Amino acid sequence: MKTEIKLQELAEKIITGRAISPSQKNESGDYRVISPKNFSDGVLELKDNDYYINNTSFKPYIIEKGDILISLIGPNFYSVVISNIPDEPLTITHHVAVIKSKNNHYLNTFFNSNTGKKHFIDIARKFSSGVNIPQLSIIKLKSLTIPFFPLNDLNEFVKFEPKSGSIYDTQITESLVIKLESIGWEVKREFRIRVGSTFVILDLALFRIGVFETFVEIKRYPKIEFAHNNSGLKGQLNHHLRKTESTYCYCFYNGKLSKYDTESFTPLNDFPYPEPITNNSPSIDFEFFKEVLDENLRLKEELSKNKSIQKQLTQISKDIFIIKSTTSRTEEKIDSILSLITSLDSDFKETKNTGLDLHEKLLKLNKQLDSSISEILANHKVSIASYRDILEQWFSFEWNKFEELSRSYLPSAEYLFDNLKKLENPDLSPFILQYCRALENEMLNKIFRNYIKSLQNRNIDFDNEFSWDIELKENRRPKSESSYKFARHIQKCLKADESKWFFELGTMRIYLEYLTGKTVNKSPLLQDFKSYLLSFFHSNILDAEFLIKIKETTEEYRNKAAHPNRISFEDATIGKVKIKNLLKKFLEMYE
Repeated sequence: MKTEIKLQELAEKIITGRAISPSQKNESGDYRVISPKNFSDGVLELKDNDYYINNTSFKPYIIEKGDILISLIGPNFYSVVISNIPDEPLTITHHVAVIKSKNNHYLNTFFNSNTGKKHFIDIARKFSSGVNIPQLSIIKLKSLTIPFFPLNDLNEFVKFEPKSGSIYDTQITESLVIKLESIGWEVKREFRIRVGSTFVILDLALFRIGVFETFVEIKRYPKIEFAHNNSGLKGQLNHHLRKTESTYCYCFYNGKLSKYDTESFTPLNDFPYPEPITNNSPSIDFEFFKEVLDENLRLKEELSKNKSIQKQLTQISKDIFIIKSTTSRTEEKIDSILSLITSLDSDFKETKNTGLDLHEKLLKLNKQLDSSISEILANHKVSIASYRDILEQWFSFEWNKFEELSRSYLPSAEYLFDNLKKLENPDLSPFILQYCRALENEMLNKIFRNYIKSLQNRNIDFDNEFSWDIELKENRRPKSESSYKFARHIQKCLKADESKWFFELGTMRIYLEYLTGKTVNKSPLLQDFKSYLLSFFHSNILDAEFLIKIKETTEEYRNKAAHPNRISFEDATIGKVKIKNLLKKFLEMYE
């Protein structure tokens, strides 16, 4: 069976729109024009500043129900499946492609699933061209291959190959995820649920609007004819049901999907659809905005309750203490911690309003953070273990990849978040800085310090090996400003103690960007650095999208936290989600 197939083999046709001259654009007209700006992570957004055309020659490019629209402008290369007949005539520009496939169930299923979208974005980036603005040509689009599995009928599913690799890399898992996501489930692979001091690992965990509902276990027993006769399988499923407090689950065995309810298996003839949402409130069907919304609602609810210092103290006591003694002794302890948190808030405001430059401010703010957190943990017997447990579950297998210092930054950041927000008109800058320090520490140690160590271990004669990068031309200017700057930084580190090897977050991002430009073809140092980097990281670490997110974190969060700007509840909540996701992506690329 063919498991990779070109898009043009599945589609009826793939076309791009036509270029539209300024003279053809109107504020109203026969056809609203769709361009890449109308794509928003799987959703087509009609905007007030859209323009129209009246030219009837655009009729062949009219968008219809069942069409799949592709943005040919990266780095995201968004796709949208048109599931309903548009309310008005829509056409496309030459920067958008349309896949005509209204009779092709598989393509619609593939592009309706998060897994399918992610796969498409990855291969589109690989075959795109352009450094600053990646673009995908229509020729490349047609030749892109995607995984192909029969999904129309549950009974047509592929069978396990006896000698196939890891169960999580099989065609079964991939095709199940694609199908289940396309019909409304949120699916997480190898999902770990903490039970006491241990974890239960589920093959596929099924969520609905961010809430865990049940799971799918994928089994292969080639020598056993009926899975339901296997007592060991029932025992494992019952164990998982108890630990997850679920009343039922699904089991995929030997090409068949069954529902299991602690006693018996019921074979299914169709894929299990999630229960429809009965209320009329709008749903957010991807994790990022769900997390932001939940956190904002919780924060606003708490803010409305904390009208006075006494209420703040009561809330803090609920969050961080188990009351074991009298109310008066507990309040004395809480009052002492509140005083430290208030003092930290005050110190931050004072430092942020000084005339120090950004680097000096960050150094001073970081020292204030370390001092306050150390005093709280050492002198007030506050435990951040619960925060650590939550973070460990969220980061899952990536948690153990963190540097030890980062594993202390993150729980303390969460502790600060929970307590700073209880102050009147608080500034969440300390929390944001602590999260950014974790990202900076990971990049510093896993990339730059390790690279310098590799130069030492390889006994590289730096000045001789990389003379092109450090020598000046006759006019006393370097051959390349970028590689010269990087080389001088490395030189200084090689002459200093390891504890002095430091690269700040923004600088590290710039040095990584150097590896995506033309200078790398001439610079021996950049070539060596790139080769070293890609021996430990997936090539996606140099993707424009990832580097842009580091820049956004640096400028929109880290730098603002060091300036007089106040980081509000809302900004901190969104920043928290963004930086956590960025950290997880960074660790996932670390091999």
